[in-house]
Amino acid sequence: MGSTIAIASGKGGVGKTTVAVNLALQWAKQGLKVSIIDVDPLSDVASALDIAPEKLKAIPETIDSRLPLSDYVLDIFPRVKLLFPIAASQKGRNRDLKRYMDNGGAKEAEQGCDILILDLPAGTDEEENLAFLAFSQALLLVTNPDPLSHTAAGAYLRKAAALERRVPVLLWHNKYRGRESLNFDPRDLVGNYNHNVPEEERLDPSSFSLIHVAYLPPDPALDLLSGESAIEPLLLRSMESSCGLLLDAFIDEKVGHISSGARTTSVLKGFVYSLDIDTATDSTMVAKELFAYLAAYSGSKMDTPLVPEGTEIDLLAHFFHALFSDPFFLQIKKVLSLIRDASEAASERTAPFLRNRDERKRLVFEKEVTALLMRADLAAETISELGNPAGLLLFQFALFKLLASSSVRNLIESSVPKREEDNGQKERDRRRQISLLIEKSDHYHEKHVELVKQLLPVVSRQVKTMAKTFELEHLIFRSKTGSVHVQAYTQLTASFLHEAVNSGLGVIIGFRHRPAAEAFREGAERLLAFLSEI
Repeated sequence: MGSTIAIASGKGGVGKTTVAVNLALQWAKQGLKVSIIDVDPLSDVASALDIAPEKLKAIPETIDSRLPLSDYVLDIFPRVKLLFPIAASQKGRNRDLKRYMDNGGAKEAEQGCDILILDLPAGTDEEENLAFLAFSQALLLVTNPDPLSHTAAGAYLRKAAALERRVPVLLWHNKYRGRESLNFDPRDLVGNYNHNVPEEERLDPSSFSLIHVAYLPPDPALDLLSGESAIEPLLLRSMESSCGLLLDAFIDEKVGHISSGARTTSVLKGFVYSLDIDTATDSTMVAKELFAYLAAYSGSKMDTPLVPEGTEIDLLAHFFHALFSDPFFLQIKKVLSLIRDASEAASERTAPFLRNRDERKRLVFEKEVTALLMRADLAAETISELGNPAGLLLFQFALFKLLASSSVRNLIESSVPKREEDNGQKERDRRRQISLLIEKSDHYHEKHVELVKQLLPVVSRQVKTMAKTFELEHLIFRSKTGSVHVQAYTQLTASFLHEAVNSGLGVIIGFRHRPAAEAFREGAERLLAFLSEI
């Protein structure tokens, strides 16, 4: 008999169903048999996994306890089954589902797999949500690092803790940055909840334990759930991530000059990131605001003083004046703004200027990114931590320029599996593509290797040409002998192509080396280890 885990959230929009589906795919890829029951009326696991309508029509329209479980089971991928794929919005559906599971359906469903996943609705409704915790051995609570998500998750914990049968609670943090602010510690869900509710509604942290199993950093590329391959948005969002790493390294170095304590530095970095650079022009006023902010945060939470007493305001004002007037800092902010605008336009397919439909915007974009790379090349001589993210941005910018060519785009898109629809049109075969990610295919792998071989020389030439033209030699990845690091560029090209071909699936196993994807795999392993010990 397998284990059952309920996946819940206090509010919608935190990535709960994405976590549920991807845990199933990750565990199936590892050889486990996984079943999913979609209890959430606002999610649609069947559509997310590209299940053909004719398969869904074979399932009875209502849940009848007299029918065998096999009538409500769809085999959708190797070792992945979807149970009761009936419209969750159907009146009384969850009530009928609960009755079916009470009458032996839950036990039978567990016996047919290693892990049974219940994707619960957002909120704290007793009949639609909390009642299903009776069938689970553990609760995975998914949240985002913001006060509203933590308050909603805390309210869910409070309701779950009042149930007669309590289950272990594990926390899954999506879009986690780890930046503290005065009234919000992203690691302290209970504390944040208690801060925002009346005393009589507060949780007693000593009455239960929370197990933190995953901290996924934000990754714009993983937000692409369009269903279609999204090569342009993927590349732009990858560039956004690289610029974010540049900003991280730059602020780390600057903050390090005035603070050596880890906790204090974290709070200070969070404050800097929260600033609106367009309006925060008075460095003395910003310094006073920060000083008051840190003074309120003092005591046990401050591990070291920020600056020597008596010089606080002047030193902080000098710090912010230097920050706000630093050309490199301002250029990063400018390019980030341009990338976000371009990414949004490309995602909506309203202004795909990678395809030269808006030459002026594209040229301005290229000019500003080039200026940032030139500043990064100079800054990397004194801030070594800038080298890797700047080198990565150079590689991505080279791809950006290459994707203006229809032949390059068509070459990549030709690797996406297609199927012929009834109208004769060829559409992306998402279900087959996800299946190929779970179950290795030699043919699919060979096609990928051939694609890398075709594109690598073109990308390498583009990187070298740009480095020579704009004097970006410090940003070239090199081996210990000083030669161009061919293996690094091969790996970068292979990873980009793998992600480009699999973009838009909403499937994290299609992303190999991204920090968020690696954090997801680690979280899935911790969760699996916990379930095996219950």
